[in-house]
Amino acid sequence: VSSARHLSTATMIYNKSSGLNNHIVPSTGYNRNLQTSPDSCLHDPTDPIKRNNMMTPQRLHHLLDRFQQLTSLQLYNLFNMGDAILSLLNNSSISSTLVSLGLHHCRIISDGRFLNIRSKNRNRLKELSVTGTIFASYNGFTKHLISSSEALKAVTFNGFRSLNDEDIEGMLEGLEDVQHLNLGYCTRIENLAIQSASLKKLHLPGCCRLNSFSVKFDCPNLTSLDLSFCGLLTDETVQKVVLNCSELKELILKGCQGLKCSRIVSRSLERVDVSLCSALVSFEITCENLVALEIGMCNSLHTLFLTSSSLRNVNLSMLPLEQLYLSAPQLITLLLRGCLHLKDENVQISTCLEYLKHVDICGCMGLSADKFGRDLVMEKGRDMVLQWHHTA
Repeated sequence: VSSARHLSTATMIYNKSSGLNNHIVPSTGYNRNLQTSPDSCLHDPTDPIKRNNMMTPQRLHHLLDRFQQLTSLQLYNLFNMGDAILSLLNNSSISSTLVSLGLHHCRIISDGRFLNIRSKNRNRLKELSVTGTIFASYNGFTKHLISSSEALKAVTFNGFRSLNDEDIEGMLEGLEDVQHLNLGYCTRIENLAIQSASLKKLHLPGCCRLNSFSVKFDCPNLTSLDLSFCGLLTDETVQKVVLNCSELKELILKGCQGLKCSRIVSRSLERVDVSLCSALVSFEITCENLVALEIGMCNSLHTLFLTSSSLRNVNLSMLPLEQLYLSAPQLITLLLRGCLHLKDENVQISTCLEYLKHVDICGCMGLSADKFGRDLVMEKGRDMVLQWHHTA
């Protein structure tokens, strides 16, 4: 570690039980991973603070002085250092070389200390990630983080408890080129009004007060939207967002308890996740390019209408479905195992037998082999595997 002055990437993970684990990847032409365990890391006889493994500001300062050309630094589990970590980074030589900086599992409360990347590095920092429990105010902390760089492409502010709707609008004014924005568990966001032509990925998991998107919301190039565990979102809100984002390819609605009778129509969506939506009763999805659907643990789902020209695998096992309409001409695998309430008269499946390989209806007491299984076997021949449970 003491001779690694030319390394470009360092990930430092501190665990209370085992001390410091330092994972470093050099920028030389050959690939080499150096993993330094607590027993060997920093236990240099010349180190004046080698007596214990407890991370302190002095020890971290001693570490950072050894790496003078770092472009990427990720610090984990430094919860006990609090605000001191900011002034320490400001005074280190690496603040002028960093391109990617991550401060994970932090605790920052006061507004008195800011992270001010040196002016000569304003155009170098591309990725900034701060996660943990952040109570510092927007004007006193977050605004300084944003103003420290003019060229940020990816920003993660996870756990910022003081950020509100107005703060987000002001923040985006200073992030003209941002492409990836993660505001997970920012619990004061209620009505989002983001306007960004550059934004491609927007992640808002755990924003428990988010209930609507403002009419100002405009992200024409958005391709990925994560709204998981945003329990106040309604069917109408989600539908409007999807219609307004014509380039959207990924939509994550996991654990959204406000969804009850949802309808999603999109030509661009390729992946949709509505798993753990326990209040969802009816779901209609029409997406020509859909290739992946996650819908497990929807314990109230009775009706499903699914239309896709690209979907090849569908797993609806253990869902309490009573009515199913499925149109998927390229379907290869259909799993209905344990769908106890499905009956022959309430199931309509339109697919091409040329592609269908596997159908599993084990435990489906209301589905007969004559209707759902035997006809398919006769037409498809030996290439298709059918599993079913006879209920004589």
